[in-house]
Amino acid sequence: MLCLTLAACTPPPAGFSTIPRPVKILRITTQAHAHDATYAGEVEPRYHAVLSFRVPGKIVDRQVNVGDIVKKGQLLAALDETDYHLSLRNLQARLASAQAEHRYAVDDLVRYGDLRDRNVISAHEYGRNETTLKVVQARVKALEIEVAQARNQLGYTRLHADRDGVITALGIESGQVVVSGQPIVRLAQLDEKEIHIDIPEHRIKDIRQDQEATVSLWANPQYRITGRVREIAGTADTASRTYRVKVALPQAQDQVHLGMSGSVTLSATPVEKIGIPLSALFSPHDRPDEVRVWLVDIESATVRSQLVKTGRMLGDQQIEVERGLDPGQTLVTAGAHRLIEGQRICIADESQSAGNFITKACRPS
Repeated sequence: MLCLTLAACTPPPAGFSTIPRPVKILRITTQAHAHDATYAGEVEPRYHAVLSFRVPGKIVDRQVNVGDIVKKGQLLAALDETDYHLSLRNLQARLASAQAEHRYAVDDLVRYGDLRDRNVISAHEYGRNETTLKVVQARVKALEIEVAQARNQLGYTRLHADRDGVITALGIESGQVVVSGQPIVRLAQLDEKEIHIDIPEHRIKDIRQDQEATVSLWANPQYRITGRVREIAGTADTASRTYRVKVALPQAQDQVHLGMSGSVTLSATPVEKIGIPLSALFSPHDRPDEVRVWLVDIESATVRSQLVKTGRMLGDQQIEVERGLDPGQTLVTAGAHRLIEGQRICIADESQSAGNFITKACRPS
């Protein structure tokens, strides 16, 4: 009983007034918002190839430099052909010998056939010579294959462009000895270009395949291109924890050169979010690290503070609330800094009356 008596006799907090404070209110709703985000990137070719010799050898000729534009079939570099010529000539000589032996074996078998028909030799003797011919035929066929391979290897000593493009990297110098498969030239196609950007982990969910993107070049910021997301990496880079995204650029962009720096602006997929005016936020004097709003109890026309977590700005005057508020609640948007817990309020603008619950605007009685 004593506790109840003391509570009843406790004076209201300092600054508390029974006179309703005029405020402006807002019924909380969700709205679809999409955030634009800009990322730095670099122009790259969509298609490029690293060309290599298919045989080892010593570089004796280099026909191109980095930046050269080449045509399909153009000679890029060549190896010393001496050993490959000798190998080919050796095999050709062996093939000629085998072919001569084959002709002799054919003629020999014809003679043995006549002798067999006249019963001069046995069928066994004829069969042995027939087998000899088959062996020689097989040797000729094997040598023909080896000659073809040697001729191919001789051709492999000359490296040609397999497409039109531009030389973006060189890995050799004249006189250098290279092995089969060693990178020699990096050749990029010029007809299709794209810009590569890296997206942080928390933003990758906003990116989708074939999404439209606005590209601007740092060399010419006024020149804008509309591209589309062509490829999204399936895994994040282990070092940077970002996802590589490739944005395809339309063809016939003469002002776009490989290696140029630029920026890509992407709009996230619109999502429903709660946004409130900045004027609704306040921080208590004794807890300045907290962000709160005043929620309105419609039936009693009083307010209570609510802790909220804010997110990004939604325009110039609104901010996203990630946690603490629900659609349908009513909050104070003007006059928040003059209120205290449990304060009675009235509506400064009668047109803002929240339904039929707060029926009295702030006007003389």
